[in-house]
Amino acid sequence: MHRRLAVPLVMVALIGVALTACSSAPGGGVPVGPTGRFTIVGRDIVDPAGNRFYPIGANVSVRQGPYENGYTFNWNGTATGHAADAKAWGWNIVRANLICVPPPSPTVAQLNAGIDSFIDEYTAQGIVVMVDCHDVTGANLPASSAKIQSLYPFWERLANKYKNNPYVWFNMFNEPQGGSSDGDVANWLTLQQDALRRLRAIAPNNIFVADIPGYGQAVETFTGSNSILRLGAGQCNVLYSWHAYGALGKDGVFGEFADFDNEAASRDNHREALQYLKDHNIPVVIGELGDPLTLDEGTAGLPIWNRIGARAVMSEAPAFGVGMLWWHATGDSGNFLTYSLMADRHQAPWSAAATGAGLSNGGFRFWAVSKNAPNLGPFTGDLAASNCGS
Repeated sequence: MHRRLAVPLVMVALIGVALTACSSAPGGGVPVGPTGRFTIVGRDIVDPAGNRFYPIGANVSVRQGPYENGYTFNWNGTATGHAADAKAWGWNIVRANLICVPPPSPTVAQLNAGIDSFIDEYTAQGIVVMVDCHDVTGANLPASSAKIQSLYPFWERLANKYKNNPYVWFNMFNEPQGGSSDGDVANWLTLQQDALRRLRAIAPNNIFVADIPGYGQAVETFTGSNSILRLGAGQCNVLYSWHAYGALGKDGVFGEFADFDNEAASRDNHREALQYLKDHNIPVVIGELGDPLTLDEGTAGLPIWNRIGARAVMSEAPAFGVGMLWWHATGDSGNFLTYSLMADRHQAPWSAAATGAGLSNGGFRFWAVSKNAPNLGPFTGDLAASNCGS
């Protein structure tokens, strides 16, 4: 299953010290030029050509052995074989959603062969593949748990194979922490630090992506002395992933829903959150957003929250340089598609890439954002501020 309880999350007063790992310096306005890898400096993601990278794309499924339809997140087929269609959409990143400790069928061998083939196809076209495991969504498990430990053989094999491919990003756990209390943040931090340490022992420079606490929605955990930003402090290439389903209130407490379904207030709250991320130089991608086809269905809080939140970030995030990935291009929860890009949820979005024909309202909005993604230009800061080795 994809997801989560309906957890109202509150944007607390935006105070406290942001412990960012580094900050972007003007560098005299001289472009750094090609580097051959992705490098995060402050809030900027610098691509291998030396340009500031704006990630835009979607969550997708991957063919594994015979499973083109009917395994996980592939109700309308997988994205395998569709790199050209993804590029036609304007996408430069996809998030490959996997169950990384599969049942007896597909086999581990089929899982590994499927993701390898997918990575090779997409990265050859200059499309980032952010690989993620959905095995422990909302499980709140400690780093030492058997379930967490069972995922590392998958990641270690992948890291060894793709440690020299900068277009492979490691998003090890989908929404591993359901809550956002101090205890939840502490558990999340230990889990992510251990995962980052393991990755860096094999792959020193590939981007590490961490879904934030609160099922990816607790933006307030960026703030205060207990901030999750401790994960990236002094580290190379740590990117935080916010799942923007509209659960972003302000000046309230848990259980206070007033702002979530008020479009104007929600838009203001999202803009304030994006401004905070910019002001405090925090590297963030919106790893999931989605506008449900109807307002009587949703899996991430109330559907109206999801719709208002999706429209807010699609409208506001590009101006702040914060990229985003739609949930979901091929399927949701294995046998349905709540947040469909297409008006007919039985269709995959590939045919709409060129013209936008047949898209849902939310799909058309995302198509327009994808086609008009900002060009952030060359990076002119100091790559040495990345905390990455030469």
